[in-house]
Amino acid sequence: MVVPRSASLIASDDEYALYNTTLFKKYVNEFTLKAREHKWTPREFKYSEEFIADLRQELQKATEQERKLWGDVVRLSQASYNDIIQNWTHLKAIRVFVEAVLRYGLPPNFINTAILVPQKQQKKVQETLITKFGYLGGNAFQKDKNGKLKADTDLHEYGAIVDAEYKPFVYEELELFA
Repeated sequence: MVVPRSASLIASDDEYALYNTTLFKKYVNEFTLKAREHKWTPREFKYSEEFIADLRQELQKATEQERKLWGDVVRLSQASYNDIIQNWTHLKAIRVFVEAVLRYGLPPNFINTAILVPQKQQKKVQETLITKFGYLGGNAFQKDKNGKLKADTDLHEYGAIVDAEYKPFVYEELELFA
Protein backbone atom coordinates (compact mmCIF):
# COMPACT_ATOMS: atom_id res chain seq x y z
CA MET A 1 0.00 0.00 0.00
CA VAL A 2 2.86 2.42 0.77
CA VAL A 3 5.52 3.41 -1.74
CA PRO A 4 8.65 1.57 -0.56
CA ARG A 5 11.06 3.67 1.55
CA SER A 6 8.79 6.70 1.39
CA ALA A 7 8.13 6.96 5.14
CA SER A 8 10.26 9.66 6.74
CA LEU A 9 10.19 11.24 10.18
CA ILE A 10 9.38 14.97 9.97
CA ALA A 11 9.24 15.92 13.66
CA SER A 12 8.87 14.26 17.04
CA ASP A 13 8.69 15.05 20.73
CA ASP A 14 8.13 13.04 23.92
CA GLU A 15 4.56 12.06 23.04
CA TYR A 16 4.08 12.35 19.30
CA ALA A 17 5.87 11.70 16.02
CA LEU A 18 4.96 13.10 12.59
CA TYR A 19 5.74 10.91 9.59
CA ASN A 20 5.43 11.56 5.88
CA THR A 21 4.40 8.60 3.69
CA THR A 22 3.53 8.35 0.04
CA LEU A 23 0.66 6.07 -0.99
CA PHE A 24 -0.87 4.77 -4.16
CA LYS A 25 -4.27 6.43 -4.72
CA LYS A 26 -5.93 3.07 -4.92
CA TYR A 27 -5.01 2.19 -1.30
CA VAL A 28 -5.57 5.52 0.53
CA ASN A 29 -8.87 4.49 2.17
CA GLU A 30 -7.55 1.09 3.22
CA PHE A 31 -4.39 2.66 4.68
CA THR A 32 -6.50 5.20 6.60
CA LEU A 33 -8.61 2.42 8.15
CA LYS A 34 -5.56 0.33 9.11
CA ALA A 35 -3.84 3.39 10.60
CA ARG A 36 -6.90 4.23 12.73
CA GLU A 37 -7.02 0.63 13.97
CA HIS A 38 -3.52 1.23 15.37
CA LYS A 39 -4.74 4.54 16.91
CA TRP A 40 -2.76 6.66 14.48
CA THR A 41 -4.22 9.83 13.00
CA PRO A 42 -3.67 9.96 9.24
CA ARG A 43 -4.05 13.34 7.55
CA GLU A 44 -3.95 14.17 3.88
CA PHE A 45 -1.55 16.81 2.67
CA LYS A 46 -1.65 18.49 -0.67
CA TYR A 47 1.38 20.54 -1.62
CA SER A 48 0.64 24.05 -2.80
CA GLU A 49 3.23 26.69 -3.68
CA GLU A 50 0.70 29.44 -3.04
CA PHE A 51 -0.05 28.20 0.47
CA ILE A 52 3.68 27.98 1.31
CA ALA A 53 4.23 31.50 -0.09
CA ASP A 54 1.34 32.82 2.02
CA LEU A 55 2.82 31.22 5.15
CA ARG A 56 6.24 32.75 4.46
CA GLN A 57 4.68 36.17 3.87
CA GLU A 58 2.70 35.88 7.11
CA LEU A 59 5.87 34.94 8.99
CA GLN A 60 7.69 37.94 7.53
CA LYS A 61 4.88 40.32 8.54
CA ALA A 62 4.82 38.87 12.07
CA THR A 63 8.59 39.30 12.38
CA GLU A 64 8.40 42.94 11.26
CA GLN A 65 5.55 43.64 13.68
CA GLU A 66 7.53 42.02 16.50
CA ARG A 67 10.50 44.30 15.79
CA LYS A 68 8.25 47.39 15.85
CA LEU A 69 6.53 46.37 19.09
CA TRP A 70 9.75 45.40 20.88
CA GLY A 71 10.73 49.06 21.30
CA ASP A 72 7.33 49.84 22.81
CA VAL A 73 7.67 46.95 25.25
CA VAL A 74 11.10 48.15 26.38
CA ARG A 75 9.85 51.73 26.88
CA LEU A 76 6.79 50.56 28.83
CA SER A 77 8.82 48.27 31.05
CA GLN A 78 11.32 51.04 31.84
CA ALA A 79 8.49 53.46 32.65
CA SER A 80 6.66 51.01 34.88
CA TYR A 81 9.71 49.63 36.71
CA ASN A 82 9.36 52.19 39.50
CA ASP A 83 5.69 51.33 40.04
CA ILE A 84 6.43 47.61 40.03
CA ILE A 85 9.12 47.97 42.70
CA GLN A 86 6.85 50.18 44.83
CA ASN A 87 4.02 47.66 44.64
CA TRP A 88 6.34 44.75 45.33
CA THR A 89 7.73 46.54 48.40
CA HIS A 90 4.19 47.28 49.55
CA LEU A 91 3.24 43.60 49.25
CA LYS A 92 6.33 42.60 51.25
CA ALA A 93 5.37 45.16 53.96
CA ILE A 94 1.84 43.72 54.11
CA ARG A 95 3.30 40.22 54.43
CA VAL A 96 5.56 41.33 57.29
CA PHE A 97 2.59 42.93 59.08
CA VAL A 98 0.34 39.89 58.65
CA GLU A 99 3.07 37.48 59.70
CA ALA A 100 3.88 39.60 62.77
CA VAL A 101 0.23 39.67 63.82
CA LEU A 102 -0.12 35.92 63.27
CA ARG A 103 3.06 35.16 65.14
CA TYR A 104 2.81 37.62 68.07
CA GLY A 105 -0.93 38.34 68.23
CA LEU A 106 -3.01 41.45 68.52
CA PRO A 107 -2.73 44.37 69.14
CA PRO A 108 0.13 44.93 66.71
CA ASN A 109 2.87 46.51 68.76
CA PHE A 110 6.13 46.15 66.88
CA ILE A 111 8.86 48.02 65.11
CA ASN A 112 9.01 47.70 61.34
CA THR A 113 12.52 48.31 60.06
CA ALA A 114 14.01 48.03 56.61
CA ILE A 115 17.75 47.38 56.53
CA LEU A 116 19.94 47.54 53.46
CA VAL A 117 22.57 44.88 54.02
CA PRO A 118 25.26 43.74 51.57
CA GLN A 119 25.05 40.07 50.61
CA LYS A 120 28.28 39.23 52.46
CA GLN A 121 27.05 40.57 55.82
CA GLN A 122 23.53 39.12 55.88
CA LYS A 123 24.47 36.13 58.02
CA LYS A 124 26.22 38.33 60.60
CA VAL A 125 23.25 40.70 60.79
CA GLN A 126 20.84 37.77 61.22
CA GLU A 127 22.98 36.31 64.03
CA THR A 128 22.99 39.70 65.77
CA LEU A 129 19.21 39.98 65.45
CA ILE A 130 18.78 36.44 66.79
CA THR A 131 20.94 37.34 69.78
CA LYS A 132 18.94 40.51 70.39
CA PHE A 133 15.43 39.10 69.82
CA GLY A 134 15.93 35.41 70.55
CA TYR A 135 13.62 35.54 73.57
CA LEU A 136 10.69 36.10 71.17
CA GLY A 137 11.21 32.67 69.66
CA GLY A 138 10.06 30.80 72.76
CA ASN A 139 11.44 27.27 73.00
CA ALA A 140 12.89 27.39 69.50
CA PHE A 141 15.83 29.49 70.75
CA GLN A 142 17.15 28.32 74.09
CA LYS A 143 20.21 29.53 75.95
CA ASP A 144 23.24 27.29 76.27
CA LYS A 145 25.55 27.02 79.31
CA ASN A 146 27.36 30.23 78.35
CA GLY A 147 24.12 32.21 78.14
CA LYS A 148 24.14 32.46 74.35
CA LEU A 149 21.08 31.60 72.32
CA LYS A 150 21.21 28.40 70.36
CA ALA A 151 18.74 27.57 67.64
CA ASP A 152 16.61 24.50 68.25
CA THR A 153 16.16 22.67 64.96
CA ASP A 154 13.10 20.76 66.16
CA LEU A 155 9.97 22.94 65.99
CA HIS A 156 7.59 20.02 66.70
CA GLU A 157 4.23 20.35 64.90
CA TYR A 158 5.10 23.78 63.51
CA GLY A 159 8.17 22.50 61.69
CA ALA A 160 6.12 21.28 58.73
CA ILE A 161 4.37 24.64 58.37
CA VAL A 162 7.52 26.74 58.27
CA ASP A 163 8.85 26.74 54.71
CA ALA A 164 12.07 28.56 55.53
CA GLU A 165 14.53 28.62 58.37
CA TYR A 166 12.74 29.84 61.51
CA LYS A 167 13.86 33.10 63.08
CA PRO A 168 12.50 34.70 66.27
CA PHE A 169 11.52 37.77 64.28
CA VAL A 170 9.74 38.38 61.00
CA TYR A 171 12.31 38.52 58.21
CA GLU A 172 11.65 39.20 54.52
CA GLU A 173 14.24 39.68 51.81
CA LEU A 174 13.71 42.05 48.90
CA GLU A 175 16.27 41.63 46.15
CA LEU A 176 16.55 44.64 43.88
CA PHE A 177 18.25 44.46 40.53
CA ALA A 178 19.62 47.54 38.84
